[in-house]
Amino acid sequence: MGRIDEITDLELLAAAYHEGGHAVLHKLNGGTVHHVKVTASGAYTRTAEDCPDEDDPFPYLVMVMAGHAAEARFYQVNGFGSWKADSMAAAQAGGDRANFGRHSRGTGISRGQALNEAKRQVRRHWGRIDRVARVLAARGHLSGSQV
Repeated sequence: MGRIDEITDLELLAAAYHEGGHAVLHKLNGGTVHHVKVTASGAYTRTAEDCPDEDDPFPYLVMVMAGHAAEARFYQVNGFGSWKADSMAAAQAGGDRANFGRHSRGTGISRGQALNEAKRQVRRHWGRIDRVARVLAARGHLSGSQV
C-alpha cells in the first residue's frame, strides 16, 4: 500500500472516531441517534435533535464539539503530539464550528468551554467511542441502536 492509501485509511478511521464521538456523547446526554455513516466521500451523524434545548443548551453544544475532541484523542492515541492532534482535528471540524456558532448565540457558552467539556467526556467514555468507531469504520454505517 502506498503513502496516499495510508493517509486515506488514516483519514477514514479518524472520521469514524469523529462521528463516533458525536454519536456516543449525544446518546449519553439523552439524545436520539438515528444513524451514523462514514464513506470516502463524507461522514455524518443524524440525530432526532438538531438544535439545543432552550433551557439547557450546554449538552447539545458539547455534543457538537465531541467530534473534534474524539478525533484529536484518536490522533494522540496513535502517536501524534497533542498540539498536532488538536490542529488536525480542528482542520476537519469546520461544519461543527459553524453549527456551534449558529446554536450558541446568546447562550454565553464559548466554543472553548464546550470543547473542554467534550474532551473530558471523550476521555471518560473512550472505551465506548473506540468500540463504536472501529465497527463504524469496518461497516461504514451504524443504526442508532448500534451506537
